[in-house]
Amino acid sequence: MYSTARRRFLFASAACLGAQVLQGVGVAAPPALPVLYDGSQITDWYEVFARITFGNLPPAIDAGTVEVDPATVAQLGYNPNRSWAAGTPVARILMLGDIQLPEVFGPQRFSLEQIAGLALRQIDLNALNLAEFGLAPLQSVGSLLTAIPSLASRTLNQVLPLRDLFALTRGIAAGSPFATIGQIVQLYPQFAQELLGRLPYLSRYGLASIPGLVSAPLMSLRNWAQGYIAQIPGLADVPWAKFGISQLLSGRFAAIDLVLGAKEAFVRSTLTNTVTGSSLEGFNVPCGPASCSHVELVGAGFRGLRHIINPAQSLQGGFGILRWINGGREGAGWEPFGPNGPKVGILGLSERTDSVQFGLFFFLDAWWFGSHLGRSPKFLGVPFFSARVRSLIPAP
Repeated sequence: MYSTARRRFLFASAACLGAQVLQGVGVAAPPALPVLYDGSQITDWYEVFARITFGNLPPAIDAGTVEVDPATVAQLGYNPNRSWAAGTPVARILMLGDIQLPEVFGPQRFSLEQIAGLALRQIDLNALNLAEFGLAPLQSVGSLLTAIPSLASRTLNQVLPLRDLFALTRGIAAGSPFATIGQIVQLYPQFAQELLGRLPYLSRYGLASIPGLVSAPLMSLRNWAQGYIAQIPGLADVPWAKFGISQLLSGRFAAIDLVLGAKEAFVRSTLTNTVTGSSLEGFNVPCGPASCSHVELVGAGFRGLRHIINPAQSLQGGFGILRWINGGREGAGWEPFGPNGPKVGILGLSERTDSVQFGLFFFLDAWWFGSHLGRSPKFLGVPFFSARVRSLIPAP
């Protein structure tokens, strides 16, 4: 067990999501189930990230909205627009498109079978139906044939959802239920465009009613990027260590020396010697002359440097077709996971308790056949961990 006499680093979600993405981040008390770290240098982050999932992060405390124009939706190939209310779980806010980079998360490369094998709780795919898989209603007959080529040689009677969809859209007299699906699509090309979502009761059909569906990588399915994490059975229960995000860390650490809130944050002065900013403005952006709550750091290469609280600055971020999401702005932070990973920033701090609450800030990414079309500012805040004076924190 960890010694209570040693310094502790609370690897825990900070009981708040930076959900009010257009107006900043609120902070509440730490959660009841932190993952304790004793303050020594971490050489293997796998154990730490093995305890964190999207499902065990706290819910949003504020409402939020993401809106892009129709032209951007067309370029993306899916619709990233969404709104959420206070209290919404993180897994119901983030879409697969938000976490698609394979070196960070990239869950689209997994199938439902693989996700079930990685999840911390048992997932019985045989007990689930199509209504419980959020990507199912978005699939057309044609997209299913692309994702699962073997379906083309099966008859309609062997794939009941497609049999019933054919009967609904074409009438049972329009073709034989014993014809193969490939033959049906050749005879009636428009059938390939029909969506499973047209079926009135998807809950009547198990996942196994479409042979091969649970074995298909999510990225092979139509509009996969538009699915929410919570809509993919078991995905919210997969530990972050299985995604490889821990391998991106530099291995460098800084220690918190001082916690300076509004009362001690050098009001009317411009703070320099910072280590925070954005990819567009650099990571030593001065803050002020308004009050800038921050922490001062110590450690090799970090002595006297200042980490500014995320909401204190509105910085330029993102590029390409997603550049102007969130007004083209993001808060202060640094990038220990590198430029392609989420940003780490301070959600809130307390001078009274000498505690600091950090968050991860995700972004939307736009790719088209290997071309990087754009990235939003890093503004989608997710709680990461809490720390105190003398705690070590991962650094770039």
